[in-house]
Amino acid sequence: MKISDETKSKADIEIDIQLLKEWLSKVPHLPKDIDDISLSAFIHGTKSLEDAKKKIETFCTARSKFPETFGFPLRDPFNNEFIESCKFTKMFYLPKATPEGYRVIMICGFNAEKFNNHLYNVRLLMMVELGLVMWPSMSGIIMLIDTKGSNASIIPKLNIGANMTDDRYYQSAVPIKLKGIIIFNITPIVEFINNAVLKRIFSKKITDRIQTMAGDEKTLVKYFPLELLPQDYNGGTALSSEELNEQWAKLLEEKREWFLETSKLCSDESKRPPDTQDNFGIDGTFKYLTLD
Repeated sequence: MKISDETKSKADIEIDIQLLKEWLSKVPHLPKDIDDISLSAFIHGTKSLEDAKKKIETFCTARSKFPETFGFPLRDPFNNEFIESCKFTKMFYLPKATPEGYRVIMICGFNAEKFNNHLYNVRLLMMVELGLVMWPSMSGIIMLIDTKGSNASIIPKLNIGANMTDDRYYQSAVPIKLKGIIIFNITPIVEFINNAVLKRIFSKKITDRIQTMAGDEKTLVKYFPLELLPQDYNGGTALSSEELNEQWAKLLEEKREWFLETSKLCSDESKRPPDTQDNFGIDGTFKYLTLD
């Protein structure tokens, strides 16, 4: 059983960090220099040290198998493509957690014509990983998505394979529980994408947590305190979505060296013992969808 954050002391966490470091020192194909804050996030976000080890294994294996997602230059906040993607889709954490202690990543301001699915995924995973070290003992994450601005031009830009990979990565490697995905201002095209695409490529565990609503922010009150929203949403008291997006884009830039170092936390497949092959549950499993 997972020990709650309230009963697990700082000393307990330190002991577990040392145990993970000892384990890493004996595993030939995994990096030895994962920082203490990241290790503490794996400890807080899992039920046991064995679960933490499994997630660390997948975390590092993914970086080795998918450098196009977890490596530079696309993961570089100063990359021109990355900078442009930040302008065309806003993505930020809300300043305050929910009453349950969940952190909220809000995504809004879609520009369907200039949407880049791959860079969107790269940036989202960077945001999630940064949240790991900023709030290692967080209770979970909610993704709050305003799809206003989305239209049919976004469909051919969807990357089915990348979305499947990232879904499995989140479940297998990220030690933060996804508590919900709330989509509002949903349009018929987004409803189609949700039903015809997302529910067919994402796991049932993820799709069961998706809540969609056609209404604006007023419809969120059933799931979400409106005062946590940006001030350009009715009832919101936080900075504007534009200001928050700029704030977090700048923070990603400030953390460039950290992202560079963590992108190197790859498994060394040449040193992996032959009886522990890990294909990350991906190879040979992609499904390609035909959208009528």
